[in-house]
Amino acid sequence: MAIVGLGVMTLFEALSAGLRLEMRSSDQTRAITYSRQAIDGFLIRRGIRDGGEEGSVGGRHRWSVEVRPFQESSQLSSVRWDLKEVRLRVRYREGEREKEVVLKTLRLLKKNNP
Repeated sequence: MAIVGLGVMTLFEALSAGLRLEMRSSDQTRAITYSRQAIDGFLIRRGIRDGGEEGSVGGRHRWSVEVRPFQESSQLSSVRWDLKEVRLRVRYREGEREKEVVLKTLRLLKKNNP
């Protein structure tokens, strides 16, 4: 009887570990999906300017976007174009910990020359 009890307890432990792992994976997948939606929504706008913005999506996820000039290089400099780095951070809670997803991309923008 003791052997059957140990077997059942081992089975319950394996199932609960699997459920915890699935929950964490689901939270991370949701955060990545929200990150993609937020950065796509930001990049389709006209007139992206240096600086930052913040917001929330999905109730538990907070995002912030930072736009800044990409590292200046003589090979990349142009009179008509600016290269900007766009960094999006999405923060969410997983249990007692706060997790973060970071997406970075570059955006080529036409300069507004008078």
